[in-house]
Amino acid sequence: MEITPLKQKTKVFWKKILYFLFPKKIPDNILRAYRRDLREIRSKAWHLYRIDLDKFSNEEFIQYTQIKLSVDRNLGKYQGLAKIIELLEVCFDATESYLLISDTEVRFRSPMQKTIYRFITETLNKENNEKALKVIDSKIRPLTGKIKTDHGRLVLTDYLDAIDTVAQYPLGFDLLRTFRTIHDTTELYGILRTIYDLARTFKKSEVQSIQQIEFAVQENIEVFTKLNGLLNVPKEHRNISSYARILQYIGLKNRYQKEAKEFEDLLKYLKDWQRIYKKIKFTQDKFSPYEYKLPSDFKEPIPASEIYKKYKKHL
Repeated sequence: MEITPLKQKTKVFWKKILYFLFPKKIPDNILRAYRRDLREIRSKAWHLYRIDLDKFSNEEFIQYTQIKLSVDRNLGKYQGLAKIIELLEVCFDATESYLLISDTEVRFRSPMQKTIYRFITETLNKENNEKALKVIDSKIRPLTGKIKTDHGRLVLTDYLDAIDTVAQYPLGFDLLRTFRTIHDTTELYGILRTIYDLARTFKKSEVQSIQQIEFAVQENIEVFTKLNGLLNVPKEHRNISSYARILQYIGLKNRYQKEAKEFEDLLKYLKDWQRIYKKIKFTQDKFSPYEYKLPSDFKEPIPASEIYKKYKKHL
């Protein structure tokens, strides 16, 4: 027999009446688990409430977080820029190490030293980064004890220490492979120094304006053109607009290093909070107020949920 819409509505109505008069009870084991989660999320919320969130309300910092989100998630005009930015940042952080490696290989050319350089080149060409470092450390570092002069030992030790420094970065050896093909290290240093100085010296009004940064790139276009080959910049990003976005991101990141670290800490706390939040919401959604007799703590706002809503998109 067909159930008419009216009969269906009537059935639902009486069902609600029955649940109202005789509500179900949430099982005790689920209720205990729910309250345990509530105690845990209150503890985590306490840490979130202690963070000074006002520092993240600065207009320029908000711009930085939005750009970082686009870079990290490969969105819009920032698609494909993450690796170029990472390579540049490695260049800035480890330039002295790269130059020391290059300078050592040019200046110190004894038969033994040339054998070491050749071995390192072959190792870098055939091994992945992690394996290459292990091979270099196990095969070459012990040779320092066999060098007769203090100066020779110091040169090799500094050289290997510079390689260790470069290896700390995920893309460090990738850059080393590229830089070893460049003979004019002075020009290399000049290119990196120009870009580094540009990114650091933008004033507040300039770093917020992509148009002003594009003008600065245009003024130094020869430097950025040379950068294409150094970092193997993809063709679609060999343009003023992409260079400007890279500079803007690095400039804002340099300016807000302290706040960025604290913001990352906030997101770390929020991710930890979110894990419990999802468990609580799952339990709440499973027990409808129309069917179950809900305790008062089922109806209370979840602590720190307003902070979560504000920063959820960054998680």
